[in-house]
Amino acid sequence: MLAAVSAFMTILACVPALVVIAGHGLVVRQSDDGEQFLLRALTLGHALSVHLTYPRWLPDLYLGFGYPVFSFYSPLAYLAVVIVGDITGTTVDVAVRVTMVVTVLFGALGTFMLARSLVAPGSRHDPWTTTVAGLSGVGMMVASPYPFITNLFFRGDLPEAMALACLPWFWLALRGLVTRRNEAGRGVSRIVASGLAGAALILTHQLSALIAAAVAVIVVIGSCRSSGVRTTTQLVAFAGTVAIGITAMFWMPLLADASSVRLDAVGHAVTEVLDRLSPVTAPVQWVWPYPHGWNPASKRAPDGPVLPGITQLVVVVLFAGILLIRRVRRSPVQDPGNGVLFTVFGVVLVPWFLNLQISGAIWEAVGALRFIQFPWRLIGPLSLGVAMATAVVVARLPRMPGVILAFSLVASMWTETLTGLVHPVPTADGRMFDDDAMVEADYAFDRWGASTTTGGGEFTPRAVDIRRPDGSLGGAVRLDRVAPPGAWIGGLVMVPDGQSRVTSLQGDALRFRSVVETEGSGATIAFHQLAFPGWRATVDGLPVALRSQGEVEGSGVAPGYLLVDVGPGRHELAVWFGPTLPRLAGDTVSLLAILGLLWATSRHGDGWLVTVVVGAVTIVLGGILATEVLTLRSPARGTPERERIVTDVIGSMRSGTAVMNSPTGSALGPQAFLDTGWLTVRPPYGRPVQVGLTRQWLYMHPPGRVTVRLTPPEGAVFQAGLALRPDSWETPEGDGVHFVVEVVPVDGPGGMRTLLFQRINPRAFVDERRWVDIRADLGEWAGRPIDLTLRTEPVDSVAYDWAGWGNPMVVVPVGVLRPPNGPQPPASIHAPRTWMIDQ
Repeated sequence: MLAAVSAFMTILACVPALVVIAGHGLVVRQSDDGEQFLLRALTLGHALSVHLTYPRWLPDLYLGFGYPVFSFYSPLAYLAVVIVGDITGTTVDVAVRVTMVVTVLFGALGTFMLARSLVAPGSRHDPWTTTVAGLSGVGMMVASPYPFITNLFFRGDLPEAMALACLPWFWLALRGLVTRRNEAGRGVSRIVASGLAGAALILTHQLSALIAAAVAVIVVIGSCRSSGVRTTTQLVAFAGTVAIGITAMFWMPLLADASSVRLDAVGHAVTEVLDRLSPVTAPVQWVWPYPHGWNPASKRAPDGPVLPGITQLVVVVLFAGILLIRRVRRSPVQDPGNGVLFTVFGVVLVPWFLNLQISGAIWEAVGALRFIQFPWRLIGPLSLGVAMATAVVVARLPRMPGVILAFSLVASMWTETLTGLVHPVPTADGRMFDDDAMVEADYAFDRWGASTTTGGGEFTPRAVDIRRPDGSLGGAVRLDRVAPPGAWIGGLVMVPDGQSRVTSLQGDALRFRSVVETEGSGATIAFHQLAFPGWRATVDGLPVALRSQGEVEGSGVAPGYLLVDVGPGRHELAVWFGPTLPRLAGDTVSLLAILGLLWATSRHGDGWLVTVVVGAVTIVLGGILATEVLTLRSPARGTPERERIVTDVIGSMRSGTAVMNSPTGSALGPQAFLDTGWLTVRPPYGRPVQVGLTRQWLYMHPPGRVTVRLTPPEGAVFQAGLALRPDSWETPEGDGVHFVVEVVPVDGPGGMRTLLFQRINPRAFVDERRWVDIRADLGEWAGRPIDLTLRTEPVDSVAYDWAGWGNPMVVVPVGVLRPPNGPQPPASIHAPRTWMIDQ
C-alpha cells in the first residue's frame, strides 16, 4: 500500500514538469543546445545503423566531413535517444521528448530513495514520515528551476539533465557504501554499485561527473563525523577506481587524442566566469516570479549570474535552524543524523559559495575549475541539496505540520518556477528535425564550429584551418565553398590533382574501397573525411601514409580532408577508420575491470541484481573491444550489389554500350560533336577558389545526345558538372547552352520525364565560369530499367557552344546529401529549393 502511494505521488509530483516538457511550449530545436543535440543524435543513429560499434567518429557531421565528437563527449544520453527512437519507431524529435520524460521520472525516483535514506536516522523510523519527507524532496528537486526546467526547456541540454537525474542515485550508492560497510557480504556489491553509478555519470556528462566527484568528497567528509576516516576514504576510493576502470575505453583514448583537436577552446576566460558571479548581498534571485535568465529568441545563455530562488532560501534558513538546534543541544558527534546534516549542508553551501563574488579568488587560482565553464552549472547539485534539506526539515516535524510545510514549500517552488517561464515564439525552426534540417542548420550561419560542437570548435581536428580575410577563424561552411559537394563522386572521392578516373567505389564513409585508373605521372585522390588518428589506407594491398589537405592556395582554407597519392596505372585503394593503440588499451582495461567485478559479485556479492547489471555491462564492453579489433582489417571487397558507381556515362561510351547521336554521328573525336577526355575549369581571378578542377569530360556540342540503359538501385542519383570550355567565356558572341537530363522507363507505366533543363552561359554570367554541379534523384525508378539521356541544345545560336559534362555518373551517394554547389550556388540558377537539384 505504502509503496503504491509513494510511486503514485512521485509521478504526481513530476506532472508540472512533464506537462512543460511534453507540451507545445517546448521546441527542442529552438532551445539553447537543442539543435546541436538533435544533430548529434540524428547522425549517431545513422552511424550505428551502418556499423554497430563505439561511435568514436561520426562521418555525417561537420558538413559530411566527419567529426570525432564522441571521442571526447560523453555518448550515453545520445545513445538513449537513438535506442528510444528505434524502439518506438519515432523521429529524433519525439525520441528526445520521450527520453526527457523518462529522465525526469528517473531523477524523481532517485531523489525519493535518497531522501528516505537520509531522513531515516532522525525520523523515528516512521514509514509515513519518511515517505512524506521523500515526496517533499522529490517535489523540490523537480520544481527547482535549474535541474530539469532550465536544462530541458530552455537549454535543450539532455545530457546534463540526465546526469543530474543520476546524481541522487550516485549519492544513494555512496551512502549505502559508507553507512553499511560492516554488513556481511554487502561490501563488494555496494562498491560495485557506487562504481557503476559513477561510470554512468562519466559516460553521460563528464563535466557533471567532475561535480559529482566533489559531492563524493563532501559525502566522505560528512560520513567521517560518525565513521572511521580511513575506512570511509578507502571504500569511496575503491568505488572511484571501479568507475575509472570501467570507463577507460572512453577517457584513455580521449587523453591520447586530445593533442589532435582543439581542446584548448574548452573552458572560459576567467573574466567571463567572474562576470557570472553574484554579490554577497544578492545570494538569491530576489525577484518573484523566478527570472530564468534564458532568452528563447536568442538561444543564448545569460551573461550574468544564475542563482537559487526565494523558496530555496527559505528551505536553507529552516535547515540552518535545525543545525543550530542540534548544535545547542550538543548531540553526540557519532550520531548518524549529524553526518546527514553536515553532508546536506555541504552540498548546498559549496556550490552556493562558488556562485558568489567572494569565491572569485578560487576561480582565478584553480584553472581546472573553469572547465566547468559556467558557475551556474553548480546550481544543479545545489538544488539536490536543497531538496534533501527540505526532506530533513519535514521529517523533523510532526506528521501533519510536516505535510502542510511540504505542500507549502513545493507549491511555492512550482509557482515561482512556472510563472517565470517565457515560451518561445514558434518559427520555422520548430519543424521536424531530419537530414534536410541538418543541412539547413549547417548552412544557416558561418561559424567556426558549424553546428556540431558547443560553439568553440573544440573537437575540430587541427588539420582544419579556416581563416577569414581579417585573419579570424571562419565558419565550416567554407569547406563546401572550396570543395563543393557535387565535386565528390558518390559524396566520397575526388581527384584534386592529376588525371584519374574513379571506376569503382564500394562501402560507406567509414570503410570503403575504390579503384582508380591514373594517366600521366600520377594523381592525388581525396576522401571526404577529415584527418584524425585511426584512419588507415592501402594501395594495391600495401599500407600507405595518409596525409591531410593543407591550405588551398588563395582560399585561406586548409580543409584537412584525407589524401592519398597514387602512381600511373590502375590501383585499388582501401581506406577505413579503425582503432588506435590507446583505444584498444582502453577497451581492454574496461573489459578486464568489468570481468573482475563480475567474478567478485558472483563470488562475494549479496544479490542477483548487481550481478545481472555487471553481466550486461560485460557483454557491452566485450562487444566494443571485439568490434574495434575487427576493424583493424581493411574492408573486404564487396559484391556487385554494393557498388556505388552504378553507371559511368563516359565509360559506357568507350565500351560501346551507350547510344550516341549528333550532327557528326556517333563517332568520337576532336573534330566531332562528341568526344571524351579531360577538362580543367578554373574560376577566374576574384571568384571563389575551388578544388577538383580537372575532371573527365564528355564534350557534347549541341545538338548532341547520349543515352545509357541502367537499372538504378535504391538511393541512386545522377551527378555531373556542367561547363563550357574556358576558351568560350570571352568570345565575340555566344548565348550559352541548354543542358537536359531525361528519363524514359523501358517498360511499365510512365513516359519520358525531364529531370533537368538548365541554361549555362558563362559568357554572360561570370558566376558560371566554373563547374556548375547538378544532382538528380532516380529513386522513383529504383529497381526498374530506364534509359537515361543527356542532351545539349542551343539557345538561339550555336556559336562557341563548346559545352559538356564533367564526371557524368549514376551513383549511390554516401551520407547526407548537401547542395551540389555548396552554400553559394551560381546566382543565375533558380531551380527549386531542394538538396537534389541545385537550389
